[in-house]
Amino acid sequence: MIAGPILSRSAGGPGRRWLAWTALAILFLLVRALPAAAQDAPQLFLESDNLVYNYDEDLISAVGNVVVRYDGYLLTTDRMTYYQTTGRLVAVGNVRIVAPDGTVYQAAQADVTDDFREGFIEQLFVATTERTFFTADRAERFSTEITEFSNATYTACEIRFEESTRPPLWNVSAARIIHNQEERMIYFERARLEFLGVPVAFIPRFSTPDPTVTRATGFLYPDFSLSNTLGFGVGIPFFWAIAPNYDLTVTPTFFSNAGFLTELEWRHRTRLGTYTIDGALVAQWNPGPLQFRGGVRTQGELNLSRFWTFGWDGTLQTDRSFSRDYRTLNPSSGFITSEVYLTGLNDRAFLEARAYHFQDVRNPGPTTDQARQAVVYPTIDHDVVLDRPVLGGEVRFTGNTTVLSRGENDPFMVGPDTYYYGLAGTTARISEEVSWRREIIGPLGQVFTPFAYVRGDLYVMNLTAPPPGVIAGPIAARAIGAIGLDWAWPFLITMGQSAHIIEPIVQLIGRTGEQHIGALPNDDAQSLVFDTTNLLAWDRAPGWDRAEGGSRLTLALRYTGTFGGGSTIEAIVGQSFHLGGPNSFATEDIRLTGFGSGLDGPRSDLVANVTATGVRGNSLALSGRFDAMTYALERGSLVGNLAVGPVEASIGLAYDRSRLDLGGDPETALELEARAQVAIGPNWTLSGGIGYDFVTSTVISNYIGIAYECDCAAMSIRYSESREPGSPDVNRTILFGLQLRTLGDFDLAPR
Repeated sequence: MIAGPILSRSAGGPGRRWLAWTALAILFLLVRALPAAAQDAPQLFLESDNLVYNYDEDLISAVGNVVVRYDGYLLTTDRMTYYQTTGRLVAVGNVRIVAPDGTVYQAAQADVTDDFREGFIEQLFVATTERTFFTADRAERFSTEITEFSNATYTACEIRFEESTRPPLWNVSAARIIHNQEERMIYFERARLEFLGVPVAFIPRFSTPDPTVTRATGFLYPDFSLSNTLGFGVGIPFFWAIAPNYDLTVTPTFFSNAGFLTELEWRHRTRLGTYTIDGALVAQWNPGPLQFRGGVRTQGELNLSRFWTFGWDGTLQTDRSFSRDYRTLNPSSGFITSEVYLTGLNDRAFLEARAYHFQDVRNPGPTTDQARQAVVYPTIDHDVVLDRPVLGGEVRFTGNTTVLSRGENDPFMVGPDTYYYGLAGTTARISEEVSWRREIIGPLGQVFTPFAYVRGDLYVMNLTAPPPGVIAGPIAARAIGAIGLDWAWPFLITMGQSAHIIEPIVQLIGRTGEQHIGALPNDDAQSLVFDTTNLLAWDRAPGWDRAEGGSRLTLALRYTGTFGGGSTIEAIVGQSFHLGGPNSFATEDIRLTGFGSGLDGPRSDLVANVTATGVRGNSLALSGRFDAMTYALERGSLVGNLAVGPVEASIGLAYDRSRLDLGGDPETALELEARAQVAIGPNWTLSGGIGYDFVTSTVISNYIGIAYECDCAAMSIRYSESREPGSPDVNRTILFGLQLRTLGDFDLAPR
């Protein structure tokens, strides 16, 4: 074997790899123009069984197990010959190059000039580290700028050099691919998309920027949609790369049953952050005469400093249903929320100010009047923790300021009685709370946590149509103070590979009563759900417009168990007892907050939760609220997840008897949701699900789907139905998706 340094050249490394770059990367070593040798450039080492000098034909040959190492690259071949007369370098037989990043290039033969300006490669195969693969019958270079590939294919499906003639699941083939390095463009001629070797799409000619271009102007993949009302839709996005930090995308879409929709998306990245402006305009000729509808939405977030962030999300449209009808901009079926916010945060303080506008986009009706929706300008929250302890404990300042208005009262009925989601007029509330707590470890591991807080609320109101008993204004105030103690005594028990913690808990709170119950507006404390998550909360009111008053005692027992293999069980059970003062949740307010919550009696309902987790994500969670006297189930849920072999399933069951007692929304009192999927092969998955309402005996939702996924592609098709409880009307949907890795996605979905 002969080995030694015979040549040195300077070289540049290959760039990003994707469809086009994969085709070009092999030319780095074989057909790329290289500058003249430099004295400090890396050396090229050659090893072979024999090194033959043929003086008659003026050539030099390395024969047998040829190995070339150069600047981290490794080339192996059966024979490499240098023709000194013509200045050509030829490698023949099992040509293989391994790049420093692991990319493998293989070919049957390579023939290049000694200055690497011209040459060709036969039977090229490339496997990149991104698991993409490229083949070509012939790659030829005509100058330092032009490279041509003949009968080339590209795929992201796993193939090997020995099997490169067998068709993969999918590939893109082209009769000719031309790369112009000066223009930084790649041109494809007679390109086809093939599945298992069968052509399914043909494009006579198209071009794309080469991998050195990260953003380029041009057309993107088309969008397809299908809708009962809009018909079949096809949109062709055009991307305009105006500058490195801002661009514009224009998407004209034609709908067979509606009209012509044009969407625009402007994106801008600034020194402080990013923002977008989206616009949409439709020329609609069906139904009715030609009319123009449209809207605009803008979103953004700017980092003003390390601590301050400013952002917004706003939508404006010509009519309430435009975005919903065309599934664009902000396609909500209920409400569109516009907001602007300012947030400040450091390690011990938080401040956030937000202003909201809620647009009702439901179908017009007596309960969907836009005047019923609140305009919030603004709501301000703050939370500050002192950096120094006071009496050995933590002092915290929390508060909220909210100013909002409505044009009309927003009433609802429960039987013959009228209650209100919100009141017409303007309301301003300033709330501030100061709290103190200290944790003390006592004898035998007991944990004592004394705490205290005081809170005040000031209302400035101008209510235009207040119901009886509600303060119309102009000023109202309330204050509340509390002192309390949390006591816990955790016991640790270990048995073999398991550990168990049993922790009795007692909470005692002495507190003044809540003033003006039912006489003040309630906008942010409307939904009270009593369960184990707020069992030990100091104040169980769900928002600042209400405050829990009166003294109470809470008893709880918590258990945590860990077992071998990573399984765990967590459980808690508890109950509260009202000791004195007015019970805030036993008196009706304008929203019925607390009524039927289980907190409106001298002792609360019993609440409990048990959660068990196992391997592979198997879990079961049971929670319930039980009547204080009879222990009958008032509210409960079951959530389970199971994974056994090829089967994965989940189930959810929800029950709420209090909704039946109120006579409002009885349809959701007992509802089941179950889903399952099973692997029916190495790549195929069958799935299905059902939602059932037991009160109305209605299948409210169901679906079935099948999906395929492999290393280079994913495909799914799903059929689903949905119904309103008790209604015979059925909404049917078919979804189809196809994803080809590195090429893009094709989706057919309702719009």
